[in-house]
Amino acid sequence: MENNELIETSEKAFTTKDVAMMADFSEPTVKKYAQALEVQGYQFAKSKRGKIEVRMFVERDILYLRKMFEMSKKTNADVKSLAQMVMVDVGNKKKIQTVTDTELTPAQIDFERYENRFQEIENTLKSLKKIDTLQTELKTVQEQNDLLKKMNVEMGKTAAQKLAQHDHEVNKLNNELQELKKFIFQITLDQRKSNTELKKGIQKILEQTGEKIKRKKGIFGWFK
Repeated sequence: MENNELIETSEKAFTTKDVAMMADFSEPTVKKYAQALEVQGYQFAKSKRGKIEVRMFVERDILYLRKMFEMSKKTNADVKSLAQMVMVDVGNKKKIQTVTDTELTPAQIDFERYENRFQEIENTLKSLKKIDTLQTELKTVQEQNDLLKKMNVEMGKTAAQKLAQHDHEVNKLNNELQELKKFIFQITLDQRKSNTELKKGIQKILEQTGEKIKRKKGIFGWFK
């Protein structure tokens, strides 16, 4: 967040280069973190050098920058997210360095470190609780998927069994139909054979009867 108002401080202030040497990370990193905090509403003390305003850092600023650096190594969060997390400690209000007659005492600095550490631990616990919840939900979803897979397998087995039973019944009917056709054919064949033999028998009887009639006629003719 840009602010053209010159903010001064009577606390011992350090330049970007000083902070980089003290905190053991590069000047570009200091500038990047400071700019990200300013975007979120944090304000640093400014020192005017000619026409240029130079950002200055007091002990509290350095603590916040160190916190961002430590969190970046632990969480791999982007700079914007790191700045937002720091602003939670700041109270989501503009941080304005004002002119004071005393600097932060070591006891005050230690207290703020412990306070920040406590906040980090509390945030970590919340994150772990969320992870546990997500793991529970994931386990539930996996169990449901396994149940659905099992149901699909059982349904597939049932369908396969029904299909096999159907095929068996169809084959059985086809076999019975073929046997029936053979039986009808055999009956027809036997009937034809019987008819032929019957005709032959009748023909034979007729022939024999004709012969007998002729003989009787012959005898009667002889008597004449």
